[in-house]
Amino acid sequence: PIIIDMETMVSVVKGKLAVGRVLSPYPAYPSSVVNELKGPWRLRGDARAQMVTSIDKRFVVEFTEEGDRQHVQAAGPWHFHNDAVIFADFDGQGNPVEVDLNSIRLWAEIHKLPFVLKTEEMGWTFGKKLGKVIAVSHRNKMILDEHLRIRVEHKVDTPLKKEVGFTPVGSKDEITFKVKYEKLPNFCFCCGILGHTTERFC
Repeated sequence: PIIIDMETMVSVVKGKLAVGRVLSPYPAYPSSVVNELKGPWRLRGDARAQMVTSIDKRFVVEFTEEGDRQHVQAAGPWHFHNDAVIFADFDGQGNPVEVDLNSIRLWAEIHKLPFVLKTEEMGWTFGKKLGKVIAVSHRNKMILDEHLRIRVEHKVDTPLKKEVGFTPVGSKDEITFKVKYEKLPNFCFCCGILGHTTERFC
């Protein structure tokens, strides 16, 4: 009989697997997606994709280097033909269909802020209105960028916000500021949802 040591098999792939999907109404071959992204990823090792039977056409990516997998998940957003590609960690034991793939990390910029509001603390305040805050760009608490840059985890089933508001102390009037996103993938100008591309998918 063939004896399979599951613990050994899991330890071999631990930290090297990710589940991904393309936010698009059109199908995309996993191997094509990964092969096209290898350049932008700047891998130290290699990566290969395996298709998963699922409604959202997800796939599993196996990296030969754990550091490459960590980089891919932390950086981005990644695009395939201008459509967003999102990834999440996978331990190799459960069902990849059950992995949560409903958020994407984006850099948001808050434009035309008064100087006194360009602080790390205000970055966290504004960022919470856009999603889960990952980081606020600063150096030793000093904001060096022209705009306040905030790294947020955006839920893909919610519309992108075009502006955020702030009500000064002692005032009842809210002041709004424009929000722009860096390297933004395809989204619907009708509803603001990533991956819809046109209003007929709303």
